[in-house]
Amino acid sequence: MPSYKLHYFDIRGRGELNRYLFLAAGRDFKDNRIPRDEWPNVKPSWYHEPLAKYIHKITNEACKRLEPVS
Repeated sequence: MPSYKLHYFDIRGRGELNRYLFLAAGRDFKDNRIPRDEWPNVKPSWYHEPLAKYIHKITNEACKRLEPVS
């Protein structure tokens, strides 16, 4: 089983939908919340993509794999 890691700011924002998707799908994931004051240190190593764009790409892939919840 794959292990999932969600990296997002320590706010609800766009990351919250991803958290709900993982929970609704019954998937375990590591919720790595990045505090605002740590972001300047993390940003240089962030795959040269905006965080929201990276999250969006992950969300689209996750949605394709989710099974309907009844």
